[in-house]
Amino acid sequence: MRKLTKEEILEYPTKYHYCTVGDLKKHIEKYNIPDTAPVVVQRIEDVYYEKHGWSSYLKEGEMFHNTINMNENMKEEIVRREQGEKPKYSMDNPSKYIVEDEDFLNDMKDQYSPVWCAVFYKDDENILFLDLHY
Repeated sequence: MRKLTKEEILEYPTKYHYCTVGDLKKHIEKYNIPDTAPVVVQRIEDVYYEKHGWSSYLKEGEMFHNTINMNENMKEEIVRREQGEKPKYSMDNPSKYIVEDEDFLNDMKDQYSPVWCAVFYKDDENILFLDLHY
């Protein structure tokens, strides 16, 4: 999967006519969507990324940081045990829980795709719908 850079993301609205915050504000105002409306995003198939060249913008989100924190906790646990201190965690071998593989760590990052547009459905006027493609 190709990764989008911040510069590419910032070009999407002008270069490819993708959605902007301004577009969303106009859509919300035009259709009088309430502030309490949930926001939903169109689900798309992985094939768009795997076979059709779509790209993602990667961010170090919660899963990534949880993995990094687990690595640190396990390294501290190893040192604690080596120093003869009482273990804080119950596993036999804390080193088995340390992830250092860069590909795996990249897979832990959140993936974002540009939104193509907001969509209005008369039968669901209290929901803000965002489509990833037309």
